[in-house]
Amino acid sequence: MKTCKRIILFAILCGLMLWTAAACAASHQYGKVNANSVRFRKEAEKTDYWAMLDKNWPVEILDTKTVSGVKYYRVAAGIPNHTDRTYYGYIQQKYVTKTSSKPATPTTSSSSSSSKTSTKTASGNIQTTTDKVNLRKSASTDSESKGQVKKGANLTYSAIVTVGDVKWYKVKYNGNTCYIMAKYCKTVSAKEAAKETYKDASIPSDPSSTALTTKAKVILRASASAEGKQLAVLTNKNTLCTLTGTTKKADGYVWYKVKADGKTGYVRGDLLRVLSTAEAKTYKDTKSSKGTLYSPEMTEWSGIKSIFYKGCVATVTDVKTGISFKVKRWSGGLHADVEPYTAKDTKAMCKIYGVSNAQQISDQNLYQRRAILVTIGTHSYAASMYGVPHNYPEGDTIDDNNFKGQFCIHFVNSKVHASKKVDKDHQKAIQYAYNNAEALLKKQGYTFK
Repeated sequence: MKTCKRIILFAILCGLMLWTAAACAASHQYGKVNANSVRFRKEAEKTDYWAMLDKNWPVEILDTKTVSGVKYYRVAAGIPNHTDRTYYGYIQQKYVTKTSSKPATPTTSSSSSSSKTSTKTASGNIQTTTDKVNLRKSASTDSESKGQVKKGANLTYSAIVTVGDVKWYKVKYNGNTCYIMAKYCKTVSAKEAAKETYKDASIPSDPSSTALTTKAKVILRASASAEGKQLAVLTNKNTLCTLTGTTKKADGYVWYKVKADGKTGYVRGDLLRVLSTAEAKTYKDTKSSKGTLYSPEMTEWSGIKSIFYKGCVATVTDVKTGISFKVKRWSGGLHADVEPYTAKDTKAMCKIYGVSNAQQISDQNLYQRRAILVTIGTHSYAASMYGVPHNYPEGDTIDDNNFKGQFCIHFVNSKVHASKKVDKDHQKAIQYAYNNAEALLKKQGYTFK
């Protein structure tokens, strides 16, 4: 009798195990990458990645995540050269197509220790046949990307490298020796390569040395390249840029060297509109006014975070003095930690506090909350400023602004770092800005929309 009971119990347990295994198998979701050179990130919000995956690479979908409005899949997958290992990370959802079963892993195109490598000295012209093609430091998809080029980009190669059965072209790009996979290119004649056109700015028949940005969040770069170091983000559309006369061609664009927001760098030509001589004169003649602000808004810190994003440049206007200056958001989770954008902006900030340098704000313990407006794009938000410099050197990312560290800007229901509580004095200053900014600043010469 006991033996029968044991047999029955064993059968039940086996059945449960089989059912559980089947349920788990059924719950698995699979997909495949639907584009080339897709970043398999270690974290959804970070740029670090395990590998760049090409089209049809298989993944197992584990979960979903949304960061700053971008949707990601958390996936498990192998990577080229290490298909026998499992890596966990994130891929943007738009680059993954779900499949009914696990796709087969394609033959890796990466180099490996056992791959035979041969190099043939040759020269010629190639043109990319797909968009966002990686130029790599060595002939391997595991190698560091030195930049990407658009579809139709023309390059001159000096050698052909074959790794296993994969062909690469050796090219020069922005002064660097790089390798581009042959399957993303076609050979063209020198005559065809010379036909490459570059997107340029809108230029009138009588151009001036003044231009305006044609959209918001235009990046000012240290060099004429999409890979150039970011010097600033020109937050607002129609930001004034002064042309220096220097232009360069790269990445399919004409790049203009400009002075904007107190910095000198390069802007893509298609993001600029060069003013005519007459337009520039009219524009400069109207710059004597204090400027335009927008009706103050009371917006919760939770809603401001994504608008006043890290790296964003905004304009601060002190409600009582009418003095304006630019700031760049550095960090801050409970409120905004910011820095004056340039030395000129620090000088304006010191004028608000009635001191000659930023250190005196700290030395004189000028901790009182100041009612301000923070203007980002076409919105002005009621806010409060705690201008004492602190968190040096960690919070000091702008070397030449004559301000050591950062200062704080609070919005509705933001909190201080120390107590992690809403500060009532900041909230009073925010309310004051909301109630009085328009009336007081109109007297100072500002106009409101």
